[in-house]
Amino acid sequence: MKNYFGEMIDLTGDSYLNPRGAAYGDGSGTHQRAEGAITSIAIHHDAVIRPHDYDSAARYRSEASGHYDSLGPGLQYHYKIDNVGQIFKVRPHTTWLYAVGSGENTTCLNICLDGYFHPPHNQMPTREQYEALGQLLTFLCEQQPQFPATWPAVRPHASYVGTACAGNNLNPWVYAINSKADALNIPANATYDWPEYQPSAPIPAPPVQAPEVEPTPPSVEINYRVFKAGKQIGAYKTDSNAWNKYKAESADRIDDSTGKDVTSQLKAKYEPEVIPPAPLPPADQSHDIVKDTNEKVTAILALVNWLVAAFKKIFNLGEK
Repeated sequence: MKNYFGEMIDLTGDSYLNPRGAAYGDGSGTHQRAEGAITSIAIHHDAVIRPHDYDSAARYRSEASGHYDSLGPGLQYHYKIDNVGQIFKVRPHTTWLYAVGSGENTTCLNICLDGYFHPPHNQMPTREQYEALGQLLTFLCEQQPQFPATWPAVRPHASYVGTACAGNNLNPWVYAINSKADALNIPANATYDWPEYQPSAPIPAPPVQAPEVEPTPPSVEINYRVFKAGKQIGAYKTDSNAWNKYKAESADRIDDSTGKDVTSQLKAKYEPEVIPPAPLPPADQSHDIVKDTNEKVTAILALVNWLVAAFKKIFNLGEK
């Protein structure tokens, strides 16, 4: 929320809005009073149509002109609040004014919002006006111990005399004020007239991210390391994996966890030397020789007998 009270403009030096020593209709001078006489705070609207864009000071001088004619010299409000929530201090607290139209003129402090808050125009107080009024009331009711007016003494003009001021669209909210929380409770339907004048919402800081932690690699038992050309090319838990790497890469050696070269042991384990079986003694061939000889003799005898028979036929040998 904007700090409206911190940007308040002091117009008490304007002699037209705040004339000093001017004669009132009752013939009195400056209507002086002690701040301790202030027992209530009256809330008004000026019942003048409020445009979106206007010169606030010029508006107040115009209103003061009417007050000169009907009420008394100067603007008859201590504070004015325009449509963008700009607070103007117009009259000092020690001057009482003809604002509520009753005997309580001398004991009340008067705050007027720009706008026409009842029929026929039914304008609504802007959100800026609500926020500024809440801040101003907080200052007056909690930081001004010199006068007794406090939260329950904040009242609409209508509570002093028979009038519609501060309008149907503001009076219910004023009647409900009994504490600071009430004064800062802005109606849900209140909207900003000039939202572009509101402070930008702060850009939320980016969430703080926890630093990335390098994950701890799992513990791996290394029992064998494989080397080639003087460089380690593998590390393994089991000798079988080390041996497979050794073979696949045609490596030079395998060391165990103590640095001892165990290549020969693993070679003996995984590629044991194959001892060829002893040659068999020559087979006994004597039986085959005898058998072969007999077969040959039999064949020769058969041939001889055939030849003999043939000659006999030719020469008729054996016939007498």
